[in-house]
Amino acid sequence: MQTSAPLIKQGWLRVILFLLVYLFLIFSGSYLLQFIPPGSLGIKEGSVVSFYISIAVIFLLSILSVLFFRKVIDKRSLSSLGFIWKGFAKERFGGFTTGLLLITAIATVVWLMNLT
Repeated sequence: MQTSAPLIKQGWLRVILFLLVYLFLIFSGSYLLQFIPPGSLGIKEGSVVSFYISIAVIFLLSILSVLFFRKVIDKRSLSSLGFIWKGFAKERFGGFTTGLLLITAIATVVWLMNLT
């Protein structure tokens, strides 16, 4: 699959530009969420649900910024990021197991510290 040349040829400059745009989107998105009146969504102020909504917004902005940069700036397909499943069963298992162990370790530390 032949792709066209990236919009910005220097890789380091693309990384810095992505970092600046990403940080701007994350901080501005988090800042703008403060101005949503708590009662407008049926959510109490300072509740766990509002925290999860902010995490979901940050996640969505992250995905959209990666998609935008991959298509517009890099001019490459999303699959060229390395999302290939075939032939990587051991790596998939290792990654899943590592994630599960990390989540379990963090949950155990939180439980031991009585933070729940």
